[in-house]
Amino acid sequence: MPTRRIQKVGGSTYIVSLPKNWVIRNGLKEKDTINIKIKDKNLILAPEEIKLSFPDSLELKLEEHRESLLQLLYSLYYLGVNEIKITSQNSFPISVLNELEDFVSSLTGGELIYEDSKRVLISFFVSVKKLNRYQIFMRFLIILKRMITQFLEDPTKVDKIKKLEQDSDKIFHLFNRWYFEVNSGKIVEDSVMMELLPFYLRIIIRLEKLSDILSKLLTDGSFNDKETLDKVKPVFNFLLERADKYLDSLSDQVFDAKKISQGLKEYKSLKAMIETLPDKLQSFALYQVLSFSESSEKDVLSIFKLLKFTNRDNENNN
Repeated sequence: MPTRRIQKVGGSTYIVSLPKNWVIRNGLKEKDTINIKIKDKNLILAPEEIKLSFPDSLELKLEEHRESLLQLLYSLYYLGVNEIKITSQNSFPISVLNELEDFVSSLTGGELIYEDSKRVLISFFVSVKKLNRYQIFMRFLIILKRMITQFLEDPTKVDKIKKLEQDSDKIFHLFNRWYFEVNSGKIVEDSVMMELLPFYLRIIIRLEKLSDILSKLLTDGSFNDKETLDKVKPVFNFLLERADKYLDSLSDQVFDAKKISQGLKEYKSLKAMIETLPDKLQSFALYQVLSFSESSEKDVLSIFKLLKFTNRDNENNN
């Protein structure tokens, strides 16, 4: 293993020379940039990372992408493209225009800003560079709380619950855009956040799925019968209580894993109660709700434990 002596320059700067064979092997030359990463007591040097870059604006031809247009548009949104022009050799079919309207309305900051018979211009007036991942998490929890609270107060107002589910979709897409921009290097996050990314991704995917299930469950008339509703209320009250605990912890930035984990003991009894419901479709749906919650809770605990460990290390280093 090659070694180098530390040299002091100018009274306050320390330098060390790089091994010649490492410089040549990585195709580096004078004035090139290298990355420096500090991990514990180690200093890691690496050639400058190649960061994926995507144009700020892009043009698509409808005839070439008709079958996968929406999937492509979502991908471009995630990758940070801010303006998309779609052109057509013939007049746009009304079905396509309706799809594009639904697409922009499903996103935060999406607007269809120009349209004529053969051109459509979509723009995204949103920046995720200052997006706070805790705020995304909290927003999801607030939406889920409002869904349940709205249902318990007035089960007939299904439109409000469906609107909340649409809001959760927007948050989901916004998170995906932030996630892809972090991974492509357009947004720089610290090493701790990079380690937590897989946990956050799994939780957000589950929360989005949970909002879909809840929306369907609360708007299809499953619990219009008062006797059935009274029986399943403990499940909804339990979810409200868990959401409040998460929100308190995220708001105060107090990552107390023990406080959060107290809910795990209640899942078993609630699942047993659900299995006694006469309607098997209802019991299956509620069981899925609790299963999603239980899986997400385990990831939440992993995040809290890692953050608490990291904070303790930072305090010791200071």
